[in-house]
Amino acid sequence: MEDVLIERRWAVGPFDRARLNGQADLVEHKGNVRIPLIVSHALHEIEGEIMGLCDVHIDADGTRQFHRQMILEEALVNAALHGNDAQVEGTIEVLFRIKCIIDDTGKALYHFDLQISDDDVPDAQGRRFAFANVPDCTAEENLEKGNGRGLLLMRDLCKAQIASVQQGTRKQMTFLRIEDLGEDGVCESPTLPFGLRGAHFATKI
Repeated sequence: MEDVLIERRWAVGPFDRARLNGQADLVEHKGNVRIPLIVSHALHEIEGEIMGLCDVHIDADGTRQFHRQMILEEALVNAALHGNDAQVEGTIEVLFRIKCIIDDTGKALYHFDLQISDDDVPDAQGRRFAFANVPDCTAEENLEKGNGRGLLLMRDLCKAQIASVQQGTRKQMTFLRIEDLGEDGVCESPTLPFGLRGAHFATKI
Protein backbone atom coordinates (compact mmCIF):
# COMPACT_ATOMS: atom_id res chain seq x y z
CA MET A 1 0.00 0.00 0.00
CA GLU A 2 1.34 3.42 -0.97
CA ASP A 3 0.13 6.62 0.61
CA VAL A 4 1.13 10.20 -0.26
CA LEU A 5 1.29 11.90 3.12
CA ILE A 6 2.54 15.29 2.00
CA GLU A 7 2.71 17.14 -1.31
CA ARG A 8 3.79 20.78 -1.43
CA ARG A 9 4.92 23.20 -4.10
CA TRP A 10 6.87 26.46 -3.85
CA ALA A 11 8.09 29.03 -6.36
CA VAL A 12 10.95 31.47 -5.75
CA GLY A 13 11.37 34.39 -8.18
CA PRO A 14 11.70 35.85 -10.63
CA PHE A 15 12.49 39.01 -8.65
CA ASP A 16 12.25 42.41 -10.33
CA ARG A 17 15.70 43.96 -9.93
CA ALA A 18 14.33 47.49 -10.48
CA ARG A 19 11.88 47.12 -7.57
CA LEU A 20 14.49 45.82 -5.15
CA ASN A 21 16.16 49.22 -4.70
CA GLY A 22 19.69 47.84 -4.54
CA GLN A 23 18.78 44.70 -2.58
CA ALA A 24 19.50 42.59 -5.65
CA ASP A 25 23.22 43.20 -5.09
CA LEU A 26 23.17 41.97 -1.47
CA VAL A 27 24.61 38.47 -1.26
CA GLU A 28 25.06 35.67 1.24
CA HIS A 29 28.38 33.85 1.25
CA LYS A 30 28.21 30.05 1.32
CA GLY A 31 31.78 28.85 1.40
CA ASN A 32 33.42 30.28 -1.69
CA VAL A 33 30.16 31.05 -3.53
CA ARG A 34 27.77 33.99 -3.36
CA ILE A 35 23.99 33.82 -3.69
CA PRO A 36 21.60 36.80 -3.78
CA LEU A 37 20.42 37.41 -0.21
CA ILE A 38 16.73 37.64 -1.15
CA VAL A 39 16.92 34.27 -2.95
CA SER A 40 18.85 32.68 -0.08
CA HIS A 41 16.25 33.84 2.47
CA ALA A 42 13.41 32.36 0.41
CA LEU A 43 15.25 29.04 0.07
CA HIS A 44 15.92 28.98 3.83
CA GLU A 45 12.17 29.31 4.43
CA ILE A 46 11.44 26.37 2.14
CA GLU A 47 14.18 24.28 3.74
CA GLY A 48 12.83 25.02 7.22
CA GLU A 49 9.28 24.08 6.29
CA ILE A 50 10.37 20.82 4.64
CA MET A 51 12.52 19.90 7.65
CA GLY A 52 9.56 20.58 9.93
CA LEU A 53 7.26 18.40 7.83
CA CYS A 54 9.78 15.55 7.92
CA ASP A 55 10.18 15.84 11.71
CA VAL A 56 6.41 15.65 12.21
CA HIS A 57 5.47 13.09 9.58
CA ILE A 58 8.53 10.80 9.53
CA ASP A 59 10.68 11.22 12.62
CA ALA A 60 13.15 13.58 14.30
CA ASP A 61 16.09 11.15 14.40
CA GLY A 62 19.31 13.16 14.49
CA THR A 63 21.16 11.23 11.78
CA ARG A 64 18.19 11.30 9.42
CA GLN A 65 17.72 15.03 10.09
CA PHE A 66 21.37 15.66 9.16
CA HIS A 67 21.05 13.73 5.90
CA ARG A 68 17.78 15.43 4.94
CA GLN A 69 19.20 18.88 5.65
CA MET A 70 22.35 18.15 3.64
CA ILE A 71 20.28 17.06 0.63
CA LEU A 72 18.04 20.12 0.90
CA GLU A 73 20.88 22.62 1.29
CA GLU A 74 22.96 21.20 -1.53
CA ALA A 75 20.02 20.83 -3.92
CA LEU A 76 18.57 24.30 -3.32
CA VAL A 77 21.93 26.10 -3.41
CA ASN A 78 22.89 24.27 -6.62
CA ALA A 79 19.66 25.41 -8.27
CA ALA A 80 20.33 29.04 -7.36
CA LEU A 81 24.04 28.96 -8.15
CA HIS A 82 24.43 26.62 -11.11
CA GLY A 83 20.88 26.56 -12.47
CA ASN A 84 20.20 30.31 -12.35
CA ASP A 85 23.79 31.57 -12.31
CA ALA A 86 23.12 33.30 -8.95
CA GLN A 87 20.78 35.84 -10.58
CA VAL A 88 17.68 37.28 -8.88
CA GLU A 89 15.79 37.18 -12.19
CA GLY A 90 15.77 33.37 -12.20
CA THR A 91 12.91 31.11 -11.12
CA ILE A 92 13.24 28.08 -8.86
CA GLU A 93 10.29 25.72 -8.46
CA VAL A 94 10.22 23.09 -5.72
CA LEU A 95 7.96 20.05 -5.45
CA PHE A 96 8.20 18.02 -2.25
CA ARG A 97 6.47 14.76 -1.37
CA ILE A 98 6.54 12.31 1.50
CA LYS A 99 5.28 8.87 0.49
CA CYS A 100 4.86 5.83 2.70
CA ILE A 101 4.81 2.25 1.50
CA ILE A 102 3.76 -0.49 3.91
CA ASP A 103 4.54 -4.07 2.93
CA ASP A 104 2.60 -7.20 3.89
CA THR A 105 4.46 -7.45 7.20
CA GLY A 106 3.60 -3.90 8.25
CA LYS A 107 7.10 -2.61 7.59
CA ALA A 108 7.13 1.06 6.59
CA LEU A 109 9.37 2.69 3.96
CA TYR A 110 9.25 6.45 3.59
CA HIS A 111 10.13 8.14 0.30
CA PHE A 112 11.57 11.64 0.61
CA ASP A 113 10.96 12.97 -2.92
CA LEU A 114 12.31 16.40 -3.89
CA GLN A 115 12.03 17.87 -7.40
CA ILE A 116 13.69 21.20 -8.16
CA SER A 117 13.38 23.04 -11.48
CA ASP A 118 15.51 26.01 -12.52
CA ASP A 119 16.12 28.14 -15.61
CA ASP A 120 19.30 26.27 -16.65
CA VAL A 121 21.20 29.50 -17.29
CA PRO A 122 24.66 28.98 -18.83
CA ASP A 123 27.68 30.27 -16.91
CA ALA A 124 30.16 32.88 -18.16
CA GLN A 125 31.81 30.24 -20.36
CA GLY A 126 28.45 29.25 -21.87
CA ARG A 127 28.33 25.91 -20.03
CA ARG A 128 25.17 24.44 -18.57
CA PHE A 129 25.03 21.99 -15.69
CA ALA A 130 25.43 18.34 -16.65
CA PHE A 131 26.40 15.33 -14.56
CA ALA A 132 29.04 14.46 -17.14
CA ASN A 133 30.78 17.80 -16.49
CA VAL A 134 31.01 17.35 -12.71
CA PRO A 135 34.58 16.34 -11.87
CA ASP A 136 35.28 13.25 -9.79
CA CYS A 137 36.25 14.90 -6.51
CA THR A 138 37.91 11.66 -5.32
CA ALA A 139 40.41 11.70 -8.20
CA GLU A 140 43.90 12.72 -7.08
CA GLU A 141 44.04 15.74 -9.40
CA ASN A 142 40.76 17.07 -7.93
CA LEU A 143 41.40 16.58 -4.21
CA GLU A 144 42.17 20.28 -3.73
CA LYS A 145 39.05 21.40 -5.63
CA GLY A 146 35.60 21.89 -4.11
CA ASN A 147 33.53 20.94 -7.16
CA GLY A 148 31.42 17.80 -7.03
CA ARG A 149 31.60 17.19 -3.28
CA GLY A 150 27.94 18.04 -2.74
CA LEU A 151 26.72 15.42 -5.20
CA LEU A 152 29.11 12.87 -3.72
CA LEU A 153 27.84 13.50 -0.18
CA MET A 154 24.21 13.29 -1.27
CA ARG A 155 24.75 10.03 -3.14
CA ASP A 156 27.18 8.21 -0.86
CA LEU A 157 26.61 9.57 2.64
CA CYS A 158 22.91 10.44 2.42
CA LYS A 159 22.04 7.55 0.04
CA ALA A 160 20.07 9.81 -2.28
CA GLN A 161 19.12 8.79 -5.81
CA ILE A 162 19.63 11.75 -8.18
CA ALA A 163 18.32 12.24 -11.70
CA SER A 164 18.37 15.19 -14.11
CA VAL A 165 15.86 15.84 -16.90
CA GLN A 166 15.84 18.66 -19.45
CA GLN A 167 12.36 20.07 -20.10
CA GLY A 168 12.60 22.68 -22.83
CA THR A 169 14.57 25.62 -21.46
CA ARG A 170 14.27 24.37 -17.87
CA LYS A 171 16.17 21.70 -15.98
CA GLN A 172 14.53 19.44 -13.39
CA MET A 173 16.54 17.64 -10.74
CA THR A 174 14.96 14.87 -8.67
CA PHE A 175 16.37 13.74 -5.32
CA LEU A 176 14.89 10.59 -3.81
CA ARG A 177 15.84 9.25 -0.39
CA ILE A 178 14.29 6.08 1.05
CA GLU A 179 14.13 5.86 4.82
CA ASP A 180 13.55 2.49 6.47
CA LEU A 181 11.98 2.64 9.93
CA GLY A 182 12.53 -1.06 10.56
CA GLU A 183 10.19 -3.87 11.51
CA ASP A 184 8.40 -1.81 14.16
CA GLY A 185 7.76 1.12 11.84
CA VAL A 186 4.12 2.12 11.68
CA CYS A 187 2.81 4.61 9.16
CA GLU A 188 -0.44 6.44 9.68
CA SER A 189 -1.73 9.20 7.44
CA PRO A 190 -1.68 12.26 9.70
CA THR A 191 -3.76 15.41 9.38
CA LEU A 192 -1.71 17.74 7.24
CA PRO A 193 -0.64 21.12 8.61
CA PHE A 194 -2.78 24.08 7.49
CA GLY A 195 -5.44 21.62 6.31
CA LEU A 196 -3.81 21.58 2.88
CA ARG A 197 -3.12 18.73 0.51
CA GLY A 198 -1.57 20.12 -2.62
CA ALA A 199 -0.05 23.44 -3.58
CA HIS A 200 1.43 25.94 -1.15
CA PHE A 201 3.55 28.78 -2.49
CA ALA A 202 6.42 30.62 -0.85
CA THR A 203 6.59 34.41 -0.88
CA LYS A 204 7.11 35.67 -4.40
CA ILE A 205 7.68 39.24 -5.66
